[in-house]
Amino acid sequence: MTAVMAISCGRNGADGVDLLPYLGSVMADTSSVEHSVMAGYDPMDRYGDIAVIGPEKDTRLLTDYLMRCDMYDNVDAREMRDSLPDFAGEIFASYYDLADSSCTALFREGRDDSIRTVTVRNAVAAAASECYQNIFSNAPTEGKPSAKVMVFSSPYSEAGVEDADTLFSFFGKRLRVISPVRAIAERMTNLHVSGRVGIWAESDVLASGVYALVFRDWNYGFDYVGFSPEGFSTAEEGFFRFLDMYMSTGEVTPLAALVIDDFGLSAYADSISEVAARVNSSTADEYAVYRAILDDDFKVIDAVSSIARSCYGLLRNENLFTHRIQYPSVMEYAILPSAGGDTDIKYIRYNHVH
Repeated sequence: MTAVMAISCGRNGADGVDLLPYLGSVMADTSSVEHSVMAGYDPMDRYGDIAVIGPEKDTRLLTDYLMRCDMYDNVDAREMRDSLPDFAGEIFASYYDLADSSCTALFREGRDDSIRTVTVRNAVAAAASECYQNIFSNAPTEGKPSAKVMVFSSPYSEAGVEDADTLFSFFGKRLRVISPVRAIAERMTNLHVSGRVGIWAESDVLASGVYALVFRDWNYGFDYVGFSPEGFSTAEEGFFRFLDMYMSTGEVTPLAALVIDDFGLSAYADSISEVAARVNSSTADEYAVYRAILDDDFKVIDAVSSIARSCYGLLRNENLFTHRIQYPSVMEYAILPSAGGDTDIKYIRYNHVH
């Protein structure tokens, strides 16, 4: 699999442009590996892979879902199961970022520019057509597919998406990127969600402002509140705890939807939706306070299936499916710090890591 280099960044203002030092170095240093990667990247190669990038646990979970999901008819794209994987014939490349294993830690340390750089750096790794044979290699020597679509598994990636777009645009390349927050916003838009939205996410994710960034800059205009329930043993219990936390603020505005940011909880989205429907249809006194804060058309939207929908729609709309007659396959890469220290990373084929 792939190994990466860990580069931190800082903000520079040049002619009013907020340019990360990492971007400046890649643009200017024509002898660098990254500059060669960007110059040679072909975003129109439909036989490229679908890169899934981020922390190992969530990246594995998301890749597994994408490999087996069946939400659409593969012939006409109707939203109907057809017993075939939606991404039949595609190759997924899972990039486990072991160089920066915790963007939460970077956020708590106030290293926002480092989070932005991680996103850009990993996008470059996914675009590369070579990887390092092992952590001791001085230069990439082993071929690998480059990514036609890049899917980030961490909500923190949103902080660096525009930086990555800036870099790819500088080289005249198209960047196709899907992030959890943007996929969720797209799903809410397609479902015509209006009104107040509840976001169930880790407290640090909520504090990072990634939802505010997307909802503001992309003109989604969602009114939202976020909470981080703890200490629950079932998804249903966590859902009611979320509603209790909302009501404890004194708010009485009904929620139009609940966003489940946590990948592990995404699997329970349907059961939480069923609980909400039971609350809304019940006349029991025990549910009365909850009925008052749920819209009649209350929706549950999870990050994992939203990402899958965004990825499918992008491939379909841009005619990027390979149309191979085979099941999806996966290749794995590790993004690792190199011996050079925290200003260098390597991306290596995962099964070469010992």
